[in-house]
Amino acid sequence: MAAEGITLQTLEKHLSTAKPWLDILIDQSRSASPVELEEFLKEITVYLSDLPDGLQSRYLAQVEKKLNISRRDLKRLMNQQEDNNGSLYSEIRERRLHFMGDPLGNFWARISHELMVDDGLNPPTVRYSIEGGLATGQPLQPVQVDARSFGKLDWVPDSWGMRPIITLPPGKSYLVARAIQEVSLEKVQRERLYTFTGWHENDGQRGFLSASGLLTVDGLNDQVRVDLGANNLRHYALPKEDINREEAARATLEFLTLGPRKVTAPLWAAMYAAPLTSLRPLNAVLSVYGTTQSGKSTLAHLALTHYGTGFIQGRDYHAPIDWTSTVTAIEAAMFLAKDVPLVIDDFAPQFSSIAEARSMHKKAHHVVRSVGNRSARGRSRADLSQQNTISQWLGDHDRRRIR
Repeated sequence: MAAEGITLQTLEKHLSTAKPWLDILIDQSRSASPVELEEFLKEITVYLSDLPDGLQSRYLAQVEKKLNISRRDLKRLMNQQEDNNGSLYSEIRERRLHFMGDPLGNFWARISHELMVDDGLNPPTVRYSIEGGLATGQPLQPVQVDARSFGKLDWVPDSWGMRPIITLPPGKSYLVARAIQEVSLEKVQRERLYTFTGWHENDGQRGFLSASGLLTVDGLNDQVRVDLGANNLRHYALPKEDINREEAARATLEFLTLGPRKVTAPLWAAMYAAPLTSLRPLNAVLSVYGTTQSGKSTLAHLALTHYGTGFIQGRDYHAPIDWTSTVTAIEAAMFLAKDVPLVIDDFAPQFSSIAEARSMHKKAHHVVRSVGNRSARGRSRADLSQQNTISQWLGDHDRRRIR
């Protein structure tokens, strides 16, 4: 020290005016957020445990006064065992969530699944599946909660009503979210959920997504989860079972014989061109027109069975979307149906009122422009985000239209 110009007198002066590290920690804790306060308390209680009794008692009184924490709680913190990660134990005991030995309410909850929801364009969002029950033994219905809303706990009354009661002051309710996370760490199942069709790379393997899984050069991997909702988009499902390739080729060529070649050939070609648009954009819309009962819908839906047999069931046709839907719903379907042909059925303005006919033509103009500049996927916004299923999202928009 002498070589660095520090004399013994200077060192003694600094030491006499220096503030103990524990005092500095306590002062910093006064302006900390609730989450930061937890970390400060962990460090403070470690130092408190090592102090002699007389000095410890003085610091306990200081922490109690400055941080408004009872001496009883401080003693419990000091005696509490820590887990391998340094986090204090949370547990489910007597069908209640407990944190540091104290019950947090009259219920328990656990995250059973952590879903990474991927729409193919935006950064994946995280969604939790949460199970729970009351201390009385009554089960609570499983719920799904977006990770960004999980810590606010608004989902507890929104999903489970008035029965679950959090017995904490508002300033400490964050402990409930922390306890749920901690009791879930060991058993939570983590999965990735895709909400679109088309080409995608999963774990380094490129393939084609449909409701049945990921089709790669090695075959169909049905362990890859794809949720297209409960609407007719779910019928985009490539077969899981092995197929006879010669029979499949013969069947697809026989489609060309179902009508005049000038009608069937463009539809047939569109089925094969759609998956190639990521390599060479097609930027085209086919319009199948004709008189009523001329077989327009039959041909269009038969062509669509190249991507799944569910689009035709007996005499019923299940179009992915139709022109009576809202513009937003149609654009959502265009966003989800990536690299596949999308049939929009029932364009019949002649059977509608003047106002409805104008609206239908306006929607058609919007759709054609969107396909031309490939903006359906580029304009994904918060109002196109999914809730639990696509069908619920569409239903919400349809209800707004009705009102």
